[in-house]
Amino acid sequence: MQTFFRDIRYATRNLRRSPAFTATVVMTLALGVGATAAIFSCVYALLLQSLPFADAGRIIALSEIHPQIKGGIEATYPDYEDWKAQQHSFTQIAAYSTLNPETVSLVANGHAQQVRRVLASGNFFSLLRLTPMIGRVIGEQDDKPDSDHVALLSASAWDRYFGKDPGVVGRSVNLDGTAFTIIGVLPVGAAYPSEGEVWLPLSLLDQETRASRVWHSVKVLGRLRPGVGLPEARTDLQTVSARLAAAYPATNRNVGVLLRPLREELVGTLRPAMLSLLGAVLPVSAEVPGHSPREGTHPVQDNLAHPVPSFAKTLPLFQKILTECPRS
Repeated sequence: MQTFFRDIRYATRNLRRSPAFTATVVMTLALGVGATAAIFSCVYALLLQSLPFADAGRIIALSEIHPQIKGGIEATYPDYEDWKAQQHSFTQIAAYSTLNPETVSLVANGHAQQVRRVLASGNFFSLLRLTPMIGRVIGEQDDKPDSDHVALLSASAWDRYFGKDPGVVGRSVNLDGTAFTIIGVLPVGAAYPSEGEVWLPLSLLDQETRASRVWHSVKVLGRLRPGVGLPEARTDLQTVSARLAAAYPATNRNVGVLLRPLREELVGTLRPAMLSLLGAVLPVSAEVPGHSPREGTHPVQDNLAHPVPSFAKTLPLFQKILTECPRS
């Protein structure tokens, strides 16, 4: 113990004698600790924290795959309808679209704002088993051409554009010049996709897109039936995909289907990148220049060469990870 206190006194004297070195040590530690905390919060949210949906492990993302395209892409609307009708592995298959357009103009309290729009099928929220904070969610009764002018808000949009007004349900809101009735607000942190701000029925997707087997317009989710595993579901959907390839060779030949758990779909290729970045950032706080300055040396010049460059290499990846962190 005496040796420990003697070392502390020795280090304190040396640091006091070299203010530039001391400032470098403090800044290096602060940068390392801050960056580590930020990255760990993202790692926790994306890799460790439970998804905000009941029995989320049974939710599967379905994508189309093509030989010339790496990974999965959105499905065409007709393929989604055929998957839904011909499969035997899921209790529900639902779809959503963020295309055409991604944003719409929302007029609230006399001000126009660009908000991110999501079109969702009538069974989308029942598949996720989401209960709204207030009001109700979009249902099958809304996903019809004669009754689809309803809107569901995220918690953040409710706060940002309507000041958390509890009387917002039943209120009319203007979206791209068309009146919609607000029917509910999603719970905090339960928006899916997370960047969405307002959800409208999928029946608003234009007829040309709904009829096209070329335009890949919808993302698809399914909830596995009890007792059915992912391997069985893959075999089932591959059979359906082969059937569609035979029926529509001009558009579906060589088109397959990719099934992944929802969490894997959300994290995607970020998992190894995030873990690598966390491993790269953790040592930064330990990379204090040198040990202790010695007489006749220049601690900042001699010992500062490594920490900053090594952390600088991680900055582009650090920025990418932060943009993928879930938002409420």
